[in-house]
Amino acid sequence: RSELPYTPQPQFCCGIWLLPSFINHSCIPNVVKLYIGDICIVRAITDIAEGDEIFCSYVPLDIFPTVESRKEFLKFTCNCKLCGFEKNPDFLHIIFQLNTIDSFLSTAVAPHICEAYILHQKIQNSKKQ
Repeated sequence: RSELPYTPQPQFCCGIWLLPSFINHSCIPNVVKLYIGDICIVRAITDIAEGDEIFCSYVPLDIFPTVESRKEFLKFTCNCKLCGFEKNPDFLHIIFQLNTIDSFLSTAVAPHICEAYILHQKIQNSKKQ
C-alpha cells in the first residue's frame, strides 16, 4: 500500500459506439455522453432544434480550462464559440469587466432586489386578506 495521498484522476472512456462516434466536439456541448457498463447514453442538456448539429465535449473544462490546454489534449484546434471568445485579445479585459459588474451587482443591487421582492410579497399577501 502506498503512503502517498490519493489524487483523483480524470476518467476517460475507451470503446467503440457506432452512432455516438459521429458526434462532433464543442467546448459548449448540447449533449453529454453517459456510460453504464457497455452502454453509451447520449442525453440532451439544452434544447436542440430540428436540424441543429449535436455536440459533446471531448474534454472536461475543469481539467482543461484554457484554449491552449484543450488544443494540446485534443490534438486539433477547436473553433467553437467559447474558444473563439477566449482567443479574442480583449478576453481578459472582458472577464475583468464581467467580474467587476458581478461584484457590484452582488453587493449593491442584489440586497435591494431581495428587499423589493419581500416587499412585493407582503403587498400581495395583504391584498389577499
